[in-house]
Amino acid sequence: MASVKIVAVTRDNYHKFKAMVNRRLDSKTDSSQPQAADLEFLGQDNIWVYAAETDSKFVGWVSAVLIPKPDARRGVLYIDELWTEDQYRNHGIGRLLLDEAIGLARELKLWKIRLYVDNDNPAARKLYANAGFREEPQRAALCQRQP
Repeated sequence: MASVKIVAVTRDNYHKFKAMVNRRLDSKTDSSQPQAADLEFLGQDNIWVYAAETDSKFVGWVSAVLIPKPDARRGVLYIDELWTEDQYRNHGIGRLLLDEAIGLARELKLWKIRLYVDNDNPAARKLYANAGFREEPQRAALCQRQP
C-alpha cells in the first residue's frame, strides 16, 4: 500500500469524500458536483472531518464535533464516526485518523474526548483501548429517538 496522508475534508476535496461515502453505502449517486446541503457541515466552526488518503483516493474518515461546556472544562470532543474501507483495515489507518482527532482535542485544550462504540465491534473496541480510551459500560446507556 502507498503512504497514507490524513487531510481535512474541504470544499475542494469533497468529491473524494462523497465518492468514499457512496462506496460505503453502495450508492450510485453522482459525487462530482456536491449540493449546497452536502457542504453545510464544512462551514461549521465546531465540526471537523478528516480523511485518510492513499493512492489518490479517500479510504477512511473520522468526524468529530465540539460540545462546549459552560464552565472551566472547556468542552468535549465527540467522535461521531470513524470508518475505514474493508480492504484498508488493519493497516493502521484507523489509528492515524483517531490520532488526528486526539491531536485536535489537545490543540483545543479540551477536557475529554468521547465516543460510542457498539459492543459487537471488537476491532474498534481494541483500537480505542490501545489509544487510551476506557470503556465505562456501567455509567450510561445509549438513548436515541427519531426527531
